[in-house]
Amino acid sequence: ILVALFAIAGHSKVPWLGPGGIASVTVSLGVVLGVLCALLLGREFRLRESWGTVLGISLLAIGVSATVGLAYVVVSFLLGAVLVLVSRHATDIRAMLAPTERGALLPVLIVCGVRLEPHEIMHTLAIFGVVLAARVASKWVLARVLVAALAEARPAGGALGFGMLSSGSLTMCIGLMCASTFR
Repeated sequence: ILVALFAIAGHSKVPWLGPGGIASVTVSLGVVLGVLCALLLGREFRLRESWGTVLGISLLAIGVSATVGLAYVVVSFLLGAVLVLVSRHATDIRAMLAPTERGALLPVLIVCGVRLEPHEIMHTLAIFGVVLAARVASKWVLARVLVAALAEARPAGGALGFGMLSSGSLTMCIGLMCASTFR
């Protein structure tokens, strides 16, 4: 969805490619950088070198994406997904990066808060209300489908939807990316 959104309404510096070309470049960049990162990590897993490689490739992905006007969260996500799929060190990479997720969430939330404009607080609250209502409704519908389809989910009933409402760091990053790109 983000690839399509950025291809159609983003601020790409390569508009002559058209939405399909922009989407293809976004996906291709993430895949190519994921394979390149796996190749650079090599045969043996060395923690110090791996940090440098993963951070370097991530900064390259974000820098190129932001400069060209592509969806950098999508490029980074695909980089990570391909890296885990093709690298023989997938378990080590996950173990290396897992502790950093919680440390990344707070700075993202702070940056999101800094982006709020006090004179438009009512507009922001209205958008927040609509998004929250849509999220609750969609999770309630999803819970009903799961309760109907899975016998294990039946005891939870509609309350299952509220258990699926939490937002993680990926949700925060997507929100920040959209807020910084679209007015």
